[in-house]
Amino acid sequence: MISFMNMGKNRPNEEPDDDDDEEGSVPGEKKPVPVVRSFMSWQDALVLLVIGCLVFGGYKYYQYSKQHSADTFAKCATLFEAKKWVAAEACYDSTWKLSYVPPSLDSLRSLRIGAIQDLRNVQLDIFEAAESYWNDADSVKAIAEMAKLVPPCLLQGERLTTWKQWELVVVKMNAVAPQQ
Repeated sequence: MISFMNMGKNRPNEEPDDDDDEEGSVPGEKKPVPVVRSFMSWQDALVLLVIGCLVFGGYKYYQYSKQHSADTFAKCATLFEAKKWVAAEACYDSTWKLSYVPPSLDSLRSLRIGAIQDLRNVQLDIFEAAESYWNDADSVKAIAEMAKLVPPCLLQGERLTTWKQWELVVVKMNAVAPQQ
């Protein structure tokens, strides 16, 4: 298929004709046949063009993936540094789908997701302590425990709903306390 690989070899159909006798030629002596050698056929050029396009396209996709990854991680870092924990966590979770992540950014992602989960675990501990004080009807200790939570609240689901109800109770208690 690749004809330029066989440039030095004669093809079987390129043998001289014996019918043409020129003047001054010796009978029985074969005359040299001019061989027309093409460097490559159109099929070879097409194959090389496809290979070249695949290499170039792969390189361009690599560059795009690399830039997209850098942009996404920059956006996540901005959210993390602005202490928008929920948005930063969602952003870092979305980076698992990227096709290119260098090892340095992979470890940074793991560290930052871990830091956000640690904050959430601290808030869960505060929630559980406040819940036990509310269940014991000790609102003073419950309010003191709730004051330890550093915003924004990372609680989710039913715990977040309960926390918001407690905050409303605290606001009502603070509104009534100065009037007494």
